[in-house]
Amino acid sequence: MSWYVARQNRGRLFHHLLLVRSNGAGSRALHLPRVGTCIVAAALGVAVGAVGVATADYLTLKRQATTLASVQLKVDEQRALIETFQKRIGDVRKEIATWTELHARMAEPVSIRSFGRKWKPWPPPSWRKGPGCARWSARSPRPAA
Repeated sequence: MSWYVARQNRGRLFHHLLLVRSNGAGSRALHLPRVGTCIVAAALGVAVGAVGVATADYLTLKRQATTLASVQLKVDEQRALIETFQKRIGDVRKEIATWTELHARMAEPVSIRSFGRKWKPWPPPSWRKGPGCARWSARSPRPAA
C-alpha cells in the first residue's frame, strides 16, 4: 500500500509520457518533472507570443511604408499645384498693381499743360459765361462725345 501512495505522489509531481513506435516494436516511458514541463511550456508560450507580436509589428510597418510612398507622391503633386497657384497669384497681384497705378494716374487733376496747347476745356469758357446754348451752337458744332 505504501508503494501505491508513493506512486500517487509521484504521479502528481511528474508527467508520464509513453512513446510507442508505429510498428509496435518497442516503447519508451518518460517521467518528466511537472515543474520543468510547466516552465518549458510557459517559455514556449512566451516565445510564440513574442514572435507573433514581432510579426504583427513587421506587417504594420510594411503597410505604413507602402502608404508612405503613395502619400509622398500625393504631396509632390500638391506641391506642384501650389506652386502654379502661387505663380498665378503673383501675376494677378502684378495686374492689380498696374490697374491701381493707372487709376491713380486717372485720378490726378487734369491741367492744360498736361495735354499741350491744342487741348480745349469742355465746355468752353465762352459758353459758361454767355447767355446760353444758342450762342455756343452758333459759333461751332459741339464735339462728339
